[in-house]
Amino acid sequence: MTEKNKGGRPTIYSDKLDEQVYKLKRQGMSDVEVADFFGFCTSTLDNWKNQYPTFLGCYKKGLADKEAHDIVKVKNALLRRAKGLSLKETREEVADDGRTKTITVTKEVAPDTTACAIWLNNKAPDEFKPRKAAEEDKEQDDSLANALSKLADKLPD
Repeated sequence: MTEKNKGGRPTIYSDKLDEQVYKLKRQGMSDVEVADFFGFCTSTLDNWKNQYPTFLGCYKKGLADKEAHDIVKVKNALLRRAKGLSLKETREEVADDGRTKTITVTKEVAPDTTACAIWLNNKAPDEFKPRKAAEEDKEQDDSLANALSKLADKLPD
């Protein structure tokens, strides 16, 4: 075998695939799904990540962008739950005369106290972080321990 041909199948990698892997990872595809899309196994995907820095960079950027997008969606959903929301529900009913009529009902969802607590813990931590209560409990525990220690010192041996 010559140095030029180290054996094995020739690679189908080209830098055009960098953008494609970025888009696939940004959409949330798993490595198995990405490999299936390209028509090879996941070990080839792993090899490309190791051999081609630009491919790896686009792969990682796609992952990061997907995560950032998901975080924004979750934050928005959490805020909607914390504030309460209105949901429109549409259903079709068949009347006695056989005609179909569409009924739209608006349902009110009350604010969720857990969502409120999470939102406030993150947006106003100095006022709403649960650790304040935990720190106060620790101070009380320390003062109780000190009082017990003083009492123990006063007891005869």
